Amino acid sequence: MDTAQNSTPTGIDPLAVYTIRESAQLLRVSVRKLRDLEADGAMRRCPHTRNMLFLGEELLRVARGEAR
Repeated sequence: MDTAQNSTPTGIDPLAVYTIRESAQLLRVSVRKLRDLEADGAMRRCPHTRNMLFLGEELLRVARGEAR
């Protein structure tokens, strides 16, 4: 089994696209918190969409506490 995969939060696929509600559930934060993070520039949503969608790799970056 890949050790890098073991260190990632359960259920987050780096290649998947998640809605804001799914992202909040996976990161165990509120939807409002994700909106605040995105507005502050701490989290990047998928470009060219009206909906707030996030890439799995972005969720993993935030979950690890890595700065943007």
